[in-house]
Amino acid sequence: MLAESQPQELPLNFLNDFQSLMFPSTASKSDRLRWFTQGIHTAQMKNDDTKNKMLCHTWGLVQSNGGPCGVLAVCAGEMIRILGIYEDFNRKISREEAEGALCETLGVLLARASMASPLAGPNDSSTARHQKCVSLVLPKSNDSISMADLNGCESNAKFNVVNIMSNTPQSNNDHSISEHLLAKATAKYLSENSRIERFQEESGVILFLLSLVMTRGIDCIRSGECGRGYLLNHLNICDVAIHAH
Repeated sequence: MLAESQPQELPLNFLNDFQSLMFPSTASKSDRLRWFTQGIHTAQMKNDDTKNKMLCHTWGLVQSNGGPCGVLAVCAGEMIRILGIYEDFNRKISREEAEGALCETLGVLLARASMASPLAGPNDSSTARHQKCVSLVLPKSNDSISMADLNGCESNAKFNVVNIMSNTPQSNNDHSISEHLLAKATAKYLSENSRIERFQEESGVILFLLSLVMTRGIDCIRSGECGRGYLLNHLNICDVAIHAH
């Protein structure tokens, strides 16, 4: 059984915790800025005036900056699988088909992160042991996200969290089914009211990572695959696998 919560404000201190998890103290302003100028989109998604709506190879994600490439690579891999590119490299992909695949991609990755999470810790969103939850972090306004929007206690009020929950008790037999249903429900929510467009904007990668960290949990990431206490390596490249097993 799936349920969708009403929008809620971010938990207190989440943005501060996110920044401390995301960036080491040695990260320069320019290193941080590149994460706020990278969306998740194909070339066609950002060009409404494209004359040929059925260009070949229009499934590729556009990378503008170094650093977020690790996130884009995982997203691109899921899109290739969903679109069946390996079955026919020359198949023409429409913008609408690619956008639908992007919704499915984010749904799959966030659902997978949710299924990999144990019971939430004290700094994480509240979920019961029998619930698996995708937490989508979305800006309240239509303005683009800037670095300043993640600073200060009042910044939490600029975002909403929508929880998409699976209330079915988990077992080894229904794990994959629950993950599939949660992914589909998340993709459907993103496809409605042009919500996916927020992830295509310049700050789309940051918005996705906010949702990913909220879904998986600050404590879970810190105690698991991120022993250093932050997500970036010394080259300022995100090297924590978001396609959790």
